[in-house]
Amino acid sequence: MNVDDLAIGTIGTTTCADLADINSDYQQLSGFRQRGLRRAAEPVIVLKQSLLRLRYTTRRQAATGLTCSQPYKEAAGPSSPSQSMTIPETLPGRRLQQSTSEAPAAGPTAASGPYDLASTGGGNASATPNPSTPASAPPEAATAAATADGNAASTGTEDSPDTYEACPIPETLTGADPAPKSHIFDQLSKEETDAITYFMIDNLGLFNDSGHARAELTDDVLTTMELFPPLKAPALAYMDGSGPKPDRFAIAIVLRGSIPDVQEYLVGPLPLSDASDIIPLHADGAIPFIKRPISAGAAQLFEPVVMDAAYTLRDVFKNATGGACYGSGWNGTAKDTESCSGTAATFIFGGNPTLTHNTSQRVTTITFNLQPDGDGSDASELFPVPITFKVLETGLDNTLWETFDFVYCNQGPFESPEDLLDAWEAGDLDICSAPMWASPGLDYSWATTTPRTNPSDASGKSGPRTYMPQGNRFTLDDPDAVTGWVVAWQSWTAHVSMRGGSGITLHDIAYNGSRIVYELAFQDLMVAYSGYGGFGQTMYADTYFGIGLATEPLRRGYDCPLYAAYVNALINFGESGPLTLADAICMYEEDAGTTSWRHTNSDGKQGPHLDAMRKLDFVIRSVATVGNYDYVFEIRLHQDGSIDVNNQLAGYMTSQFRQPGSEPFLESPFGVQVQQYVVAGLHDHMMNWKVDLDVTGINNTFVVSDVTAGSYVDAFQAAGINASKPGWHEWDILKYIRTSQPGKEVGLNVDSSKPSMWMFSSMETNAWGNNKSYAIIPGNTIPQLLPHWHPYTKAGAWTKYNIAVTQQKDSEPRSVSWGTYDIYNPQDPVWSLDNFLNGESTDDKDLVAWVTIGALHVPRSEDVPVINNFGVGFSIQPRNYFDSLASMTLATDTDAYSACADTSSDEDLTWSLAGPQLPTSS
Repeated sequence: MNVDDLAIGTIGTTTCADLADINSDYQQLSGFRQRGLRRAAEPVIVLKQSLLRLRYTTRRQAATGLTCSQPYKEAAGPSSPSQSMTIPETLPGRRLQQSTSEAPAAGPTAASGPYDLASTGGGNASATPNPSTPASAPPEAATAAATADGNAASTGTEDSPDTYEACPIPETLTGADPAPKSHIFDQLSKEETDAITYFMIDNLGLFNDSGHARAELTDDVLTTMELFPPLKAPALAYMDGSGPKPDRFAIAIVLRGSIPDVQEYLVGPLPLSDASDIIPLHADGAIPFIKRPISAGAAQLFEPVVMDAAYTLRDVFKNATGGACYGSGWNGTAKDTESCSGTAATFIFGGNPTLTHNTSQRVTTITFNLQPDGDGSDASELFPVPITFKVLETGLDNTLWETFDFVYCNQGPFESPEDLLDAWEAGDLDICSAPMWASPGLDYSWATTTPRTNPSDASGKSGPRTYMPQGNRFTLDDPDAVTGWVVAWQSWTAHVSMRGGSGITLHDIAYNGSRIVYELAFQDLMVAYSGYGGFGQTMYADTYFGIGLATEPLRRGYDCPLYAAYVNALINFGESGPLTLADAICMYEEDAGTTSWRHTNSDGKQGPHLDAMRKLDFVIRSVATVGNYDYVFEIRLHQDGSIDVNNQLAGYMTSQFRQPGSEPFLESPFGVQVQQYVVAGLHDHMMNWKVDLDVTGINNTFVVSDVTAGSYVDAFQAAGINASKPGWHEWDILKYIRTSQPGKEVGLNVDSSKPSMWMFSSMETNAWGNNKSYAIIPGNTIPQLLPHWHPYTKAGAWTKYNIAVTQQKDSEPRSVSWGTYDIYNPQDPVWSLDNFLNGESTDDKDLVAWVTIGALHVPRSEDVPVINNFGVGFSIQPRNYFDSLASMTLATDTDAYSACADTSSDEDLTWSLAGPQLPTSS
């Protein structure tokens, strides 16, 4: 790789012996957002990641009985004959069953698709393992029980019990040999990460934490590394058989406290050899140190600063919460452990990047939440404390960091905690107090996700489940891999991987062997809040905290069906080195319970008949829990050659305190009161995806097609036709299609009055003379509502456009910087999508679409304790790419069942206009 082509502006593995100390250290971090990476300015990532290892190890020990030092391999359950599952009767009603014949074994293309069956029993059904369950399947798979192992501690309200008779969980079919060439997109392996770490420590003199020392801000620290994507031209040449395998490189981020600045290095080629080098990509100081990404060591730097101010205000804290205050730290910095101990409640505090006019400063706003009755769960999100202040952390010596702008109960700001305390003691302030919050035994069940009883469902039966009657019909080339997988389903193939910062990524997506998408990759998620209080103007970008790092194990049978393929993913983010995330991604074929296409023929040579195709999709999904939010990332491959991309939002809202009855209600323009002392604020979630479409080749033309209304002459003029209204129509107003070629790089937004399709069009035509194209069609999305000059919009320039189309360049691999630097001082961004939009041609060029979808969250009381999942998405659809409906060429799905279903029946369910022939009642 030639560095001149790139104009772009971890350490080790935790051992079993370390786990107890790590857990102890981490538990003491409850004062710095124990709940995760969300709102801590710089939480201790080393401890967070190490605790994740501890949690997974503990969970696996519980499941398998293994010791800490043993390699983890989940045991399979005992084998026994599979039970049949009866198709249940509908109450009150008739029993529907199918024919008694059992389908013969079939390959992945001939097998029947998934079926949905309602489970039987009211809690007494036995779950017998299927003898075909692979030895590597987890215990919950072998027993077909949704409450096994990792799910036991996870609660959720079901419509019915998690008990049901067993259906076989099929083994995932392995794929091709030799390995597909798209594995050049695999993320860095543990061996690569370890080698790069020590290579950089040795050659650059970086801080080495092998002795569990904590880095200082003045140290040079390696924080994150990731695969630097191979240059596109050599990658295509290699995959298409006309070139050698491209060199492999990593990009590594170093916080250089010695300068101070942030530097990005290109490291490679990999594997490391005498020919490998470490190449800085920026001039010294180009990325200011105040924009540094998340790193270890910040918690112990913030703790004494925050604790000192909070302890000064201990009487204010006690009054606000009913007796609890914050006055002891975890690093030997306790000032008076007696006066702030002994209460049932504890605190966590979070740091949020603060919007300032001074771009030379790094300012963080500190907020507090109460943990009622000492509960460390995210219920604390709904117990906000009415005290905030700011920390100026520009210097490298935290003892010189300043606290200022103290706000209490929407009053202030006060320059110091002493000023606030004086005003409070003098009775000059309105009081905010929730007197019962710190009480032992407080009933805070309303704020938890513990299941409630559901008297509306008295059936006592389990809800429906889906199963694969003849085994999975897709292949994974290596289900045990952790850095990348190639999946094949019907006409589709794709490479899937997980990045530590931005999460799920797909490459080389092909239909019937023809590449449609070179890269489909999530980029970033930005959240911007509105409000009157100290938290009121808060923004964060979730890649700053690591979406891959925050990916949690999927709950089998809930996040994805039991029969799905679940893969572990190795990610690199922060300073703990490579981390393997269990069940990070699921992949499965889904029965949508409806038809992909259908038609009822009421006459004709065949007589009345119905032709239809069951709608079966292939789903790739992961879920990241970034602090209080849960984000679902989903890609759906459809049989007709289209792709849906969806983001679902879930989890807890962030809240602020309101004293009941206080007037005026200053938060009313910005939020809603959702509980007695709790206001939830207006905010939005803006999400960006990179879509590198290659329609019949890399060179495409960007075409905008919209629908509007006008006269016949308007329609003809738009099409370049010289014609007038025909005389046989009396009305001269109608809808018509209008197409245009912008001709140069452009950013566009959704206009609901003019529905649009954004097309990548090839010069190649189909049989009917139409240019083969794929269209990007936005779903239910919002535009960026803030003006383009706003600092948040400058930091996330991609939020300004629902789609931006640029020429593909290896020097523009992402819409955000590798380190998401612009979460601080956003008005002076290091990296901006606007720099990609420089007027270059979009006609017959290799193009990339940067697609932004947004969801506006106007809170409501029904969002307590957690929101009901909602989301947004977009579609990638063929437009004249095929000569006819592509899914018509797929093999007809069989109606065969395995022994999982009781298929005995005396009912004739053959379709007819008269309906099924029901047995005559006696």
